[in-house]
Amino acid sequence: MAALNFPTLPTLNQQYPVPAIPGVPVYTWDGEKWTTYGASITNAFPATALPLMDATPAVVGITSKYAREDHVHPTDTTRADATTVLVKSPQGLTPTEQTDVRKNVYAAPFDALAYSGMQINGSMEVSQERGTSGTSTDFTYALDGWKLSKNGTMVPTAVQQPSPAGVFPGFPNMLYVVFGTAQASLGTNDVISMFHPIEGYRVARLAWGTANAQSITIAFWSSHVKTGLYSVTARNGANNRSYSATYTQAASSVSQYNVITIPGDTSGTWTVDNSIGLMLIFCVGAGTGYIAPSANTWVAGGYHAAPGQVNGADSTSNAFRITGVVVLPGIEAPSAARSPLIMRPYDQELLTCRRYWQRNPSLMGHVAELANNVCYFTMQHAPPMRTYPTLTPAATAGMVGRPGVAGYDISSVSVVNTELGGTYFSVIITPAALANVPASLTQNAINFDARL
Repeated sequence: MAALNFPTLPTLNQQYPVPAIPGVPVYTWDGEKWTTYGASITNAFPATALPLMDATPAVVGITSKYAREDHVHPTDTTRADATTVLVKSPQGLTPTEQTDVRKNVYAAPFDALAYSGMQINGSMEVSQERGTSGTSTDFTYALDGWKLSKNGTMVPTAVQQPSPAGVFPGFPNMLYVVFGTAQASLGTNDVISMFHPIEGYRVARLAWGTANAQSITIAFWSSHVKTGLYSVTARNGANNRSYSATYTQAASSVSQYNVITIPGDTSGTWTVDNSIGLMLIFCVGAGTGYIAPSANTWVAGGYHAAPGQVNGADSTSNAFRITGVVVLPGIEAPSAARSPLIMRPYDQELLTCRRYWQRNPSLMGHVAELANNVCYFTMQHAPPMRTYPTLTPAATAGMVGRPGVAGYDISSVSVVNTELGGTYFSVIITPAALANVPASLTQNAINFDARL
C-alpha cells in the first residue's frame, strides 16, 4: 500500500501566509497570544480595527477597551490618531494629562471594588440607635460608624438626614452637623470633629507601621455652608501618629467630590486585630492644640486638623454635610459620576454595622421563668459581634408577659454569660410580677454595644 503523504502544516510560531496588504496587520502566534505584527507597521491600526473608548483623547494613552498585552504596538508609541493601545515606557505626563488618560481607559468597574472599602456606613444609610434624632453629646455615636467629638461652648447636633434633592445624586442620606449655639472663637483645646473608627482587621492589608506600608485613597462628597479649608486626618489607635490632609469647600452649600490620597505610614504602631486600626477624623473646627504642625505629612502626636482649618462652628447658620465616604487601599478612586456604584448595598452595610451594635438580635429561648422579679434570656447575635457587648436597657425598654398580662419595665440588665455569637443575661423588672410567668422582650428592649 502506497504511503499517504499529507501536506506540512505551519507550526504555531510560523507566520501565516497572509498577503502584506497595506493597513492590514499580520500576526505571529507564540502558543499563547499574537505577538508580532507584519505588513504595514506604520498603519497597523486603522481606525476601524479596534473599537475605541474615545476617539479624541487629550494625550497618547490607553484608548482601546481591548487593552491587553497582545495589543501593544511594537514600535509606534507616538501616534496622533487615537489608536495607540498601550505605551510601555514612562511618559512623564502632567497630573491633568494623567487624569485625561485615565478617563479614556476601559478598566474594571470600580463597583467591583465595593467590598474592598474599609469604611463602615460611608453612605450614611444605617442609623440603628438614633434614627434621625442625632446627638449633641461628646464622644457619642450620631449614626452607625460615626461618632461626634466636641469640646467647647458650641452646641452642635450631628445627625443622619435625607440628602436635599439633587445635592448628592445616588446618595439619599448624609451626615449633617448643625449648631444651636455657635462659638465664634475656638480656644486651644476646643474642637468639633466627626470620628470614624475602623477596626484593625479591616485595615491589616495596608501593612502600616512596616516598610511595605500601602497608601489609601479617601473619596467623599461635601456640601458645607462655610467655604474654606477643611481637614481629613488619619490617626492610629494609640493616638500618637497623624496625617492631616486638606480639601477646600469652594462654594457655599454646593456639592463637590473630594479625593485624598494618604501615603502609608512606615512608622508607629498600627493594630491589626479587633481594636481600632485606623481612626479617620473629619474636622469641622479645631483650636491650636489640635492643629498638626504641618499638613500632608506623617507626624508624631494625635491631631484633628491641618494648619488653616476653618472654624465651622462660628455661626448658627453653618452646616457641615458629607456622604459617600469610601476608604480604598491604593491610589485610585472612582470618578464622581461612578462614586455611588462603589458603595455596598444597604442590606450588606446593615450586617456590617451589626457587628458593632445590635438591638434585640434574634431571640433563642426567649420564654423564661420569672422569680424574684428576675427573668433570664438567651440572645443570639447575627452576625457575631466584634467583642463581648455591653448591655443596657433601651430608652423604651420593656417586656411583656403572656397574652392579657400587662408589660413590665426593665430596671437593670446583668450578663450571666456572653460569647461573640450570643449572650445569656438576666433582667430585673418592675413592678413586682408573679413568679413563673412566661415573658418575652419587646421590640426595643436591650442594646448590645460592641463599638470601637
